[in-house]
Amino acid sequence: MGQLIVTATVPLLSVLIGAALTYWLNVKARQRDNVLDTFNQAITAVAVADASQHYISDVAKPRTFSEDDHREVLREIAKVAIEGATLHAGEARAALAKVYQYEPGVKRYYEDASAVVDRPSEIIAYLVKARDEHIRQPRKQIADPDHLPSSAATVQTEQTLPFGMQFMTKVNPQTRSDTLSTGPGLDDDEIY
Repeated sequence: MGQLIVTATVPLLSVLIGAALTYWLNVKARQRDNVLDTFNQAITAVAVADASQHYISDVAKPRTFSEDDHREVLREIAKVAIEGATLHAGEARAALAKVYQYEPGVKRYYEDASAVVDRPSEIIAYLVKARDEHIRQPRKQIADPDHLPSSAATVQTEQTLPFGMQFMTKVNPQTRSDTLSTGPGLDDDEIY
């Protein structure tokens, strides 16, 4: 009877752990994608605002137009272009404000009303660098084991999955061996 319970329980627990791990990985991937989308939208908005500053300011006068008609068309083109440029600059500033939660350094750009117009290349370069650094960020650690003195104590990193399951990695700086714990009360397995 006891063996039947173990035989039925082990696969069920295995499936539940696999489902929890898959769910957790998908949530992390979606969060990362949302951050990248926010950066990319801000980069695009700044580029569009920059492009909208460079509008067609003159067109050849059609033969059927009088001088007054031609001047009126040029005024209308300029008016529409200025309205569009103003709108795009505001949208770029709003997109920069959305990036603030991930990169507080953008505050200086969205607070300055003319920054998007005056320094778009600087802003785009800043956003690309910040986005790329954000992509390369390692998971949070208590300390970096490669930069510890040999006498340092064991370093731990923790990840918590849904349903309260925790994965903890302990690194011994002297032997550089890792110990993976999968939860309270479970045996540790050495990973080399």
